Amino acid sequence: MCKTTGVPRAHRALPDIELRDIKAAIPAHLFQRSLVKGLSYLALDLLMSTVLIYVATYIQYLPFALKFVAWPAMWYALGVVWTGIWVLAHECGHGAFSDYGMVNDTIGWIFHSALLVPYFSWKYTHGQHHSGTCDMARDTVFLPATTTQFKETDSKYADTPIRLAWMCVVMLVFGWPSYLISNISGQKYKSMGANHFNPDAPFFRPNQRRNILLSDIGVGLTILALVVLGMKTSFWTLFAFYIVPYCLTNSWLVTITYLQHTHVDVPHYRGSEWNFVRGALATVDRDYGMLNFFHHHICDSHVVHHLFSTMPFYNAIQATPYVKQFLGEHYNYDNTPVFKALWNTFTDCGHVDDEGTVVHYNPANKKF
Repeated sequence: MCKTTGVPRAHRALPDIELRDIKAAIPAHLFQRSLVKGLSYLALDLLMSTVLIYVATYIQYLPFALKFVAWPAMWYALGVVWTGIWVLAHECGHGAFSDYGMVNDTIGWIFHSALLVPYFSWKYTHGQHHSGTCDMARDTVFLPATTTQFKETDSKYADTPIRLAWMCVVMLVFGWPSYLISNISGQKYKSMGANHFNPDAPFFRPNQRRNILLSDIGVGLTILALVVLGMKTSFWTLFAFYIVPYCLTNSWLVTITYLQHTHVDVPHYRGSEWNFVRGALATVDRDYGMLNFFHHHICDSHVVHHLFSTMPFYNAIQATPYVKQFLGEHYNYDNTPVFKALWNTFTDCGHVDDEGTVVHYNPANKKF
């Protein structure tokens, strides 16, 4: 259960809270954004990334055995830092990086493109996620399968630890690119063009077409640069200095977002039971230790982020104690170690009932 509340889901009343009342509990200055602060965090991330890459150029001179330690350590560190850069571009998409829309979109486009993310495309669908969080008809990501849908993909091996572990690995490695390309874990569309690179995808409006194309250009330029890098140097250089840390960044992204929005004690809604505050409060804060700093507190202040997405991360973490005190049992926090939480969540959160206005997860190995 969520550690802070200690209240089982069956005994928890649905939140009946006004957003303005939550806002009133937070000091007003925490809603202010600073371009200087935003740029300083970005500069620090870029400096750390540059230093790590520079140091990695000397790994080739280490004894053979030490290379097997040095490379994974560098990849892990670079994946952590690049996740922080990803988060800052995400801040840009919310308008939380600064008060200047053009600055936000320029920085977001550059650095999300560098990580093969179509910036505007994802900005639009992510905005839909925030406006419809945990609404079974409107949310755009980590939408749970219904029991019927789950049965259709079920097999006699569904409840075995080996299969669950394999599916968890597949989600971490392929989940993010699959979401961008085929909208996996999002709403189901009859159209085959439901991907983030298609300007005519069903989740985009016609007036967004120009920016979708601009997003595609950004990703295309990055791919071109990577191809040139590989041709000018070697595939190993491309693999070691981009592909591996890029994949680890994606795995962190999936881990973080999956655990923020998936928990046995938080509901999904249908129909009139949903409202914005209830959706925002159906998210979970988690403590990643020292990684909270490098990931810009996207993990341990996510409830506040969903309530007030234009609040910058460095203020969201300061606002969290105020919100926690105000919400009481409606604030969700789980301090289970991250990899244990990942396994628990993957096995405990399999599907939700086909009917009902407020539904919770059933275990993945629940017998039908």
